[in-house]
Amino acid sequence: MPAKITPQIAAHHEAGHAVIALVLDIPVRYASIEPRKNTWGRVAHGPAESRDLELILAVAGPQAQRRFAPRSNWFGGGDMVFVEKVIYGKRCKFTLTKNSRSQKKTVS
Repeated sequence: MPAKITPQIAAHHEAGHAVIALVLDIPVRYASIEPRKNTWGRVAHGPAESRDLELILAVAGPQAQRRFAPRSNWFGGGDMVFVEKVIYGKRCKFTLTKNSRSQKKTVS
């Protein structure tokens, strides 16, 4: 059963973005886990110098979250939409299979 989103899961997710930004010498203006509109939290950081660094920043949140809550199924909608557009040029639909950790990709 997937874990529900808790403030602790959101905190680990946003901390993942903030920590990797600091490791990459990208200034962080603020981090918040206050839910707003369609988000559970946000991190405001300075610009990344390359698309590769932007991708690293985007996936750092979901990776930190999954280390804390491995069964969590929230991937950070905005993060994954950004990654999909960069990699595939359009939005994709990712689904997790019940009996494995693999992901199936379909381009829409």
